[in-house]
Amino acid sequence: MHTFIGSKLVTAIPMTQGHFTAYLGSEFPGYSAPTAPGYMIEDPRGVTNHADHVGKLSWMPALNFTAEYLDLGTIQNEPPHVQRLLGELAQLEQKLNALKAFFKSDLFLKLPFDSRDLLQEQSRIMSRYAAILEERI
Repeated sequence: MHTFIGSKLVTAIPMTQGHFTAYLGSEFPGYSAPTAPGYMIEDPRGVTNHADHVGKLSWMPALNFTAEYLDLGTIQNEPPHVQRLLGELAQLEQKLNALKAFFKSDLFLKLPFDSRDLLQEQSRIMSRYAAILEERI
């Protein structure tokens, strides 16, 4: 089986499964927990399924949504390329913060010196990359 990774920019609003079904005006047999917390997601690349939206609406449980998406705030007024840069920067900062936290762990100290040195160089390069993205934004 192949492994895939992907990312896309979507807009979303917290909404229970039941509220999403009512908003869409249809029934989804797979949605069996109307009070389940989640998010209504609008994917601008999808074919619209609601008159008030330009993209495809779907619903995702809250735990799945927060594991898959980073909140970039309200950026819809930014040009598309700036939205992508903001998303890229947010993902990079999340990875950089995780790497910096790893530096403080016992596991990091147990690594061979060469591996620790490479990880620290990676951190420096990621920090420079983040600075470049911020300047472009």
